[in-house]
Amino acid sequence: MAQEIELKLALTHSGLGRTAILERLADIAELAGTTPRRRWLANTYFDTPEHALERAKMALRLRRSGEDADSPGPLRQTLKTSGESHGGLHSRGEWEWALPDGQTGLDLGGLRGLPPLQALEEGPREHLLGALAPTFSTDFERHAWQLELTVTQDGQTAGVGRRRDGAGSRPREGSRSGDAHPRDRTGTHWR
Repeated sequence: MAQEIELKLALTHSGLGRTAILERLADIAELAGTTPRRRWLANTYFDTPEHALERAKMALRLRRSGEDADSPGPLRQTLKTSGESHGGLHSRGEWEWALPDGQTGLDLGGLRGLPPLQALEEGPREHLLGALAPTFSTDFERHAWQLELTVTQDGQTAGVGRRRDGAGSRPREGSRSGDAHPRDRTGTHWR
């Protein structure tokens, strides 16, 4: 299981178009001069007719991701569980895996083996798995910037930025546990 940690930002100017939003983002000092990674995401979310996953604060989706809508990549299945939020950062459990080529539906066997479903008794678990159906879909283009984040062990200080060298700006690879000062951890994350 991976733990997803993300920072969600809300835009207050709902009347802005896509181009204006991207221009505003390019004005942010930490993003200026960097090129975002662009991906097309096609998602289908699943739940039971009684919304059992939603009530349990879980989300189940199938996603295709490619360079554009006409070049879809492999299908991936993801289960996200409830989590917590502190200071604008959202953290929750996440299980994600690629489905075999040609498979177009849910991997119920893989889902059945995950800890959140294993916690259910067999009868309710099998009922839930049998009742899963598509509930809604989303298709969108994501622009993601790779940034460096440094947080002290006490959690009181954070910095965001990018490293520059003589050739210009380039992202820094995440450090291993022993590479940084014992009180600092540095890493990178696409979001």
